Amino acid sequence: MIQKTKKLLLNPWFQLVLSVLFVTTSEVFLKRGAVEAPRLPDEVNWTGVSGLASPDVWYGILFVIASFISWLYVLRFIPLTIAYPLSNVVHVLVPLASWFFLTRPARCSDRGQAGSTNGGKLVTPVSALLIFVALILYILGQLFLKHAMEDDLVSARFKKNFAVGLSTMTVSFFITLGLLQHFELSYLYPFQGLSVVIISLLAAAILREKLTPRLFIGAALISAGVVLVSLS
Repeated sequence: MIQKTKKLLLNPWFQLVLSVLFVTTSEVFLKRGAVEAPRLPDEVNWTGVSGLASPDVWYGILFVIASFISWLYVLRFIPLTIAYPLSNVVHVLVPLASWFFLTRPARCSDRGQAGSTNGGKLVTPVSALLIFVALILYILGQLFLKHAMEDDLVSARFKKNFAVGLSTMTVSFFITLGLLQHFELSYLYPFQGLSVVIISLLAAAILREKLTPRLFIGAALISAGVVLVSLS
């Protein structure tokens, strides 16, 4: 029994499933915590640090750490061009989870208001820039972490790539946490869907991973699916 459990835990595909479930849970906690968090002046509120005052945010961070550990194990064994598109099933699970666990589920009409948590403000150029920056930092973080996990874990190159990847994803996390105080959870997900195609292309170009036409078409369909689910 112990051997079977150990074998299951060491299976990268099982860790991929765990990572998806942990991310889904973390997103729900983070959204709840972002809504409950005290508001800071607009000049610093975008950083998301005020969310740390909410216990739900800390629960979300614990699940983020758990998903991060599982994801690192996945990157060690599965190509990013395969693992990342598959992990985006989370973009289906999160809207569903928001319907069940959030007080006010995300609806299509919320997009016109761009988030009830900020008094119905529309998307501003600053908000759009922050969404773009968070997305780019997230993509860079994934690439650096994948590059790191392909090296020896005690090598200097591993430490450098891991530190850069962790730093960029941390900054992206706090920017996203700040955005969650202004926008509905599923409002941000169409933008995340763009990362599927971008990461697949960059993984092939920079990491020299194999990207077949079938994989690219699949990644494009996943991106389109994420947008459709988010708009439903």
